[in-house]
Amino acid sequence: MGRSTQPPSTSVVVSAVTSAQLSRYNLETLPLMEESMQKWAAELSTPERPVRAFIITLDFDSIVDEDVRRLFHNMATSFTLPDDEVDKLIEASPEFQELVATLCQEMQ
Repeated sequence: MGRSTQPPSTSVVVSAVTSAQLSRYNLETLPLMEESMQKWAAELSTPERPVRAFIITLDFDSIVDEDVRRLFHNMATSFTLPDDEVDKLIEASPEFQELVATLCQEMQ
């Protein structure tokens, strides 16, 4: 919905409303999820085996590089992706990289 004098199409309106609802939903529930994850980690931890919670978020809109941001926005939404796209998703998530590093340390 830009600055045009033309009324927006139905699909533009639905997209804008849906995006706003999802954004608000995420802003409200993400802190609750983080709090719950920390609580569960504390409950499951023992002195010998501490449990650490990881929440991994991918926010494509915050990617500075326009070409990379466009690449992510145009990726298929399926459970099968080409290897190079999987690698790019992993690179885009410092939280996921930290999780993998922690798991690798745990396995040693």
